Amino acid sequence: VKAFLDTVIDFFVSVDLVKYRLQTHTTLTCLRGIFALYQTTQEKKYLKIVEEKFAFYVKNGMTLTYENFNWFGRKDTWTEPCAVVDSFILATELYNLTKEENYKTLARRIWFNGLQFCQRELLLFRR
Repeated sequence: VKAFLDTVIDFFVSVDLVKYRLQTHTTLTCLRGIFALYQTTQEKKYLKIVEEKFAFYVKNGMTLTYENFNWFGRKDTWTEPCAVVDSFILATELYNLTKEENYKTLARRIWFNGLQFCQRELLLFRR
């Protein structure tokens, strides 16, 4: 199974996400899977992939309000709260592992600017 996962990960790393205008949420989901593989194997190459591709996502797939452009290379698209959740989880997990403050800052900004905006109104506050 690991050999198959390595083949898939190698292909994922080689794909030009912007050129093919691929979905940002799918990218984040892949990164979460690679992070889980890192946690299982402790092989640093997986952590390196997650950090590099997540930085790429932040630069090319995240909006100024810490949400997401639904597709790389398409600035006129919608945002998906489920992708914002994935980016929050990744930032939080990367901070918990590395203790790098930039991940903590990013997680907080995603939470306050990207996630809270997407939440449905509580029944408690409806008129």
